[in-house]
Formats: sequence, C-alpha cells, structure tokens
Amino acid sequence: MEFARLLLPILQLVAVVWVLAAVDVVPVAAQSPAGCSRRCGNVDIPYPFGLETRCAIHGGFVLRCNTTAGKLFHGDTVEVTKISVEDNKSRFNTWTSWQCYDRSTGQMKYSDAWLNLTGTVYVLSADDNKIIVLGCNNMGYMIGDTYVVGCLTKCDGTSPMVNGTCSSTSGCCEAEVPRGVRAYNGYFNPSYNTTKIWQTTPCNYVAVVESASFEFSTTYLTSTVFYDTHKLGIPVVMEWGITRSTCEQAQNDETTPYACVSSNSSCATNDAGYVCRCSKGYQGNPYIVDGCTDIDECNNGTSNPCTSGICENTPGGYTCSCPRGQSMSDNGVCKEKQKLTWMALVVDGPYQTDRPQANRCTPARLPCSLGTTEPRTRRSSATPASAGTHHSGR
Repeated sequence: MEFARLLLPILQLVAVVWVLAAVDVVPVAAQSPAGCSRRCGNVDIPYPFGLETRCAIHGGFVLRCNTTAGKLFHGDTVEVTKISVEDNKSRFNTWTSWQCYDRSTGQMKYSDAWLNLTGTVYVLSADDNKIIVLGCNNMGYMIGDTYVVGCLTKCDGTSPMVNGTCSSTSGCCEAEVPRGVRAYNGYFNPSYNTTKIWQTTPCNYVAVVESASFEFSTTYLTSTVFYDTHKLGIPVVMEWGITRSTCEQAQNDETTPYACVSSNSSCATNDAGYVCRCSKGYQGNPYIVDGCTDIDECNNGTSNPCTSGICENTPGGYTCSCPRGQSMSDNGVCKEKQKLTWMALVVDGPYQTDRPQANRCTPARLPCSLGTTEPRTRRSSATPASAGTHHSGR
C-alpha cells in the first residue's frame, strides 16, 4: 500500500458536514422489548438497535426509518445499509470530497466532506476501510484532531494505468485509516488541481471507503464516473460499542446493566468500546437472553466437517468417529483397519525318526534344523494322512 502522511495547509471551502449528535449512552436493561419493528426497507434492525428508545439498549442505538424511501438512517443524513451483531459493525453510506474544473468560470469547484462521530457509539473501522486519493494532479488528505493522512497522485507515464491497480504515479493512491477515528475532514491542497488537464482528467477525489468495495478504474480519472457512482454515498464500515468501557469495567459497573446477557456469550473490546459475542460453537444475538444458540456443525448445509466418517453434534462443537471396521488416521480420514496375517508351519502327518524322542522335530520344539534331520519313516495307516483327491482302484 502506497501512502504518505503529510502536514499540509488547510483550505476550507464548500463543505458537506455530517454531525452525528452526542447521545445519552446509559444502557437500559439488556432485553429486546416486544412490539418493536425490526426492519426498515431491506435492512434488518437487530437489538441492541431500535427505531424507538424503548426498543434500543440506549439512545446511541436509536435509528430512524424513512418509510417513504425505505431507507434506514443514523441521525438525519447518514444512511445505514447493514448492521451485524456477529462482528459488532455497521455499514454506512458517506460522501466524497471532490475537486473539479468548472469550464463556465475557469475555476476549480470544491466540495469537502466532513464526518463527525464524536459522542456516538461509532468509530471508523481501521481494519475494513482505507483512504483513497484519485486524480492526475492531486494532493488530498484526511485531517482529524491528532493526525493528517494523505498522499500525492500524478499521471507521469512512468507506469501504465491499469484497471484494478492503484499506483500513485497512475492517478491513484491509498492510505491506512488510523485507529479510533471518530471525526475527519477531507481536503485538497489547492496548488494541485486540474485547471491545465481538465480536458482529459476533469476531477480529483479523496474519500474514506470500505476496502472490499473499492477497485480502481481508469474511468475514474478520465470521466466523472466515480462521482456519478457515489454521489448518493460511498460505503464505509463502522465499529460500534455498547459503552466506551473495558470488559472489566462493564462487568463491575453497578450503575448500568451489563449487556452480555445470553448464556454462552462473552465480552470483547474493539476501538469503540466493549461488545458482546457468542461463544465459539454458538451463534445468534448475545444481547438478548438465550440469544446464543448451538451451531449444528453436522447439519449446516455445508460439507461434512469430519471429512469422512460420522459427525455427531455436541453443545458448542462436534465429534467425529468412523464406521465399524474403520479407524481414523492423523489427518481425520477414515480408513479400513489393517488385518494381521498369522503364519504357522503345518507338519505333514504323524511321523517318527530314528533319533531319540528328545530330538524329534515337533511343533512344540520349533524351530529345528530340518535340513539335518534324518530320513523319516511314515507309520503305516489304512488311510493316507495327506489330504487331496483319492483314487480308487477302478
């Protein structure tokens, strides 16, 4: 990842400002009340979130549903497109800072996007997002209370523009998002712009974006495709926490209820605060009583976790065994048991030698030197002792 941290002068022009208001974060009893709507449009709203104060764990988790548009919002303007209780993250649509040449005025037009999460339950996920800067003559950066992060992009011909490849010498660079970011502003250094190259590359951009959703396209430089695609919002991932406490603090706090109420659940922390998770082998919602249920690994619609053999589900796990007559190898594969082969020397009938009784070669006295045994004399018998076909005198 190419990135640089640059301390640059700040030029504040037209700004798109998003401020998520500070909220009262005193948790109520960790239960999911009855009669609460749990869906807005195509977005599920699991507890601890809710559309009313009584339906959420506290005010920081209250969302707003625009039933006309079928869209879910935090506050008035920030769209929520997904909520995951499993990993304690939400997906938002935020805006992009842009800088474009205006042919009617011969000047650059700017729109600098701000996002303010101060006093809320959210932080930008440092693991799931990145800062991108696009343009053939652009110095864009993101500034917060304690950091400035950005990079410089050019199209100098030293490397070809390739779809899917982000290179600072080909109009694209990426930077890491610092941990714990709750507020940022996107800006441009005005000395770097498209006034001289607007016919081929009209705009510059800087944005925070979900890493998994961004793939560089050369059309982002040669047209307004990037703006047209994301003018209604660009996806980012937010981490959220119940309160800004550690697990130990939350468990020992006698003034506010502890949120991890389900059996088979545990507490964890992320950059936003403390959260709850179902224990290994369980799934569901740890914020409601009995919300974590056992995962049936043996019947989950995927491949047999035992590779071969018999899978038996157990609370929080499973066991593997093999059918009768098979055993499990070190790599978990059932194989046929190896059969042992016994060899025995068969002595052909009763016999005697001229040696003393003590020197006879008998099964009880094996091994013996058969090569030096004296000639044997068979006892006479009316019936031959050897097996085989019998020929009559006819």
